[in-house]
Amino acid sequence: MNMLEDKKQKFEGINSFGFTLIEIVIVLVITSITVALAVPNLSKVKNYYQLDISAREMASDIRDLQQTAIKTQTATYSMMWDLGTDTYYLCNPGTTAYKTVNLPAGVDLANAPITGYYYQMNFSANGRPKGGIGGSITLSDKGSGKKKYVIIDTLGRVRVSDTPAN
Repeated sequence: MNMLEDKKQKFEGINSFGFTLIEIVIVLVITSITVALAVPNLSKVKNYYQLDISAREMASDIRDLQQTAIKTQTATYSMMWDLGTDTYYLCNPGTTAYKTVNLPAGVDLANAPITGYYYQMNFSANGRPKGGIGGSITLSDKGSGKKKYVIIDTLGRVRVSDTPAN
């Protein structure tokens, strides 16, 4: 009997240190629920960053266009926006686009400055908006409606903001 009692103690000792199948299943269910709740929030964060990156890239392209106008001392560099296709163009003299940017699918080009009949802004040889008129470009997230504004003031300063220009 002594040997039987020793085996019983060894068997009970092994069970007391492990997890039961029910405990493991409960942990997996709780983890799955937590992950399922977190995934939709990640897509919202991704869309917001896509909007933010698009606005910053547009601001960078505008600065590049201004620098090109200053470098070449030519006053006919312009930026044109197509609100229907969510596309913008950087144009050299003669309105030939040398760079075309299509915004990501989740980003909407909601508003842009109007010069005459076109959504465009021309830059003078000193990098300022031609005619001394600045403007604001509105980008919005198609899902949430959140907006970013690329603002160009009358002196040519370009910035990205969460609030529209005054």
